[in-house]
Amino acid sequence: MQGFAGVVVFRQNAVLMVNEPNYFTLEPTWTFPSGKIDAGETPVEAAARELAEESGCLVDAASLVLVAVADVWQGGTLMSRSWNYSAETTTTATLSPRAREGEIVTDASWFEQSDVIDLLGESNYPPKAVPARHFLTTGEGPLHWAFDLIDSSTTVPTFRWGEPVRQH
Repeated sequence: MQGFAGVVVFRQNAVLMVNEPNYFTLEPTWTFPSGKIDAGETPVEAAARELAEESGCLVDAASLVLVAVADVWQGGTLMSRSWNYSAETTTTATLSPRAREGEIVTDASWFEQSDVIDLLGESNYPPKAVPARHFLTTGEGPLHWAFDLIDSSTTVPTFRWGEPVRQH
């Protein structure tokens, strides 16, 4: 099972987004900072690291608040689990993704929250977008989501999911 972690960062009424190629279509897309959890790393440590790498925005991992866990299942097998956190910052530092080998983020910027909700609504990867969009719309969390991967044979996979349950 693969593990991923991300963070939705607020600065007053703005939300931090990064631009990177869509995993499936390779088209540029705006999303929140996230990535794989490295060996020996906790989800919260990975979220803070990914945020720093992809945007240059620094937050203390201890200040992150869990808002969602998303499981991706296929044929009864747990394929991946993602932990999504939120954070607040007052930084006015210039955002700058780290230019290092393997890094695919090309830009980072602050967006109005309503624009972020719209951008996430256009995503073709519900396990990442749906929990974040729900959190941004309702403020509700932490929630545990389960996504069933129905068809992965096309460029954009098909998922099915139900209502989340409260995470303890």
